[in-house]
Amino acid sequence: MKISKISFISMFAFGALFFVHPDYSESEEINSSHSFNTVLFANSLVPEKTIIRAVESIVIHSNSGYRTVKARIDTGATQSSIDMSLARQLGYNKYVGRVNVVSANGIKTRPVVEISYELSGKRIISTFTLADRSNLNYSVLIGRNDLNGFLIDPTD
Repeated sequence: MKISKISFISMFAFGALFFVHPDYSESEEINSSHSFNTVLFANSLVPEKTIIRAVESIVIHSNSGYRTVKARIDTGATQSSIDMSLARQLGYNKYVGRVNVVSANGIKTRPVVEISYELSGKRIISTFTLADRSNLNYSVLIGRNDLNGFLIDPTD
């Protein structure tokens, strides 16, 4: 089979970046004698991903307009979270449920609201847990449930 050698650069929570290795031409035959760091991947199977950083500006939509805030991208968190007072200011007062959240402080039951927002130009409607984030650097945390279609670049 004649294909180019594709090398693995870096794996993130929702995909991987690949590049054509410069030492191989498009016509070189790839066989099992190559090292384990060789990854073969058909270009047509690579879904299009948007690269984002660990901190991104998001636009939160509400009935009263919209607000742009900095959000922490956290692949260690399953669900997204928003500061209670920010959610209240934006008019997100109607709870759609409650969930148990496991954190470093133990298990807590938190109310959940549905929020519409934009991340890197993509419109997302998702559920957010309400938390007191007033002592944290970012009033919004974006978790894994909202990161389909994105690659996270951890460099600053």
